[in-house]
Amino acid sequence: MRAMKRALLVTAILAASTSAASAGTYLGLGIGPGANVGGTDGHVEEGGRSMRLLGGYKLGVLSGRLAIEGALSFQGLTFTNNGGPEYDGRQLGVYGKYNHPLGSDFEVFGKLGVHRTWFSSSNDMYAVSGEGFLVGVGAEYRLTAILASASVWVDYTHHMATLDGDRYSWDAGVGMWMLGFSIGL
Repeated sequence: MRAMKRALLVTAILAASTSAASAGTYLGLGIGPGANVGGTDGHVEEGGRSMRLLGGYKLGVLSGRLAIEGALSFQGLTFTNNGGPEYDGRQLGVYGKYNHPLGSDFEVFGKLGVHRTWFSSSNDMYAVSGEGFLVGVGAEYRLTAILASASVWVDYTHHMATLDGDRYSWDAGVGMWMLGFSIGL
């Protein structure tokens, strides 16, 4: 019985040290082309830029492959249906992220979570907001030769939400491509 307790204690210590080594906080910044918006009656002009600020924490489970991220994304949009207004879009999201290593410091990842979206305009009667789900996929390259805790990534995230405002509402899908850089703290 005593030997079993010691073995369990040694196993717990080793597991905790392995978990602590793979856990960690990181920050990131991404930039991409303007968002693609679906579910509107009008047309959204091409162009503009999207940006994402993110923070995450790699959990000490599954060799650090699982993380929780929070992100704030920005995009400018112009709806051209009947001289529609210009919008500033913001999305605040939280999601789980799972990285799967491919080798040679390359990884692919998937993410799934929830978000809150706001589209504001110079005319408040056109403002809409709502909650929804997001799903995303991407690839990441760890810069271990340069900075052990840094990476370059590219991803596509699709946000689905029901947006409501004073004047109208719609079920929207917003897709964003991003190229970004993350660094561990």
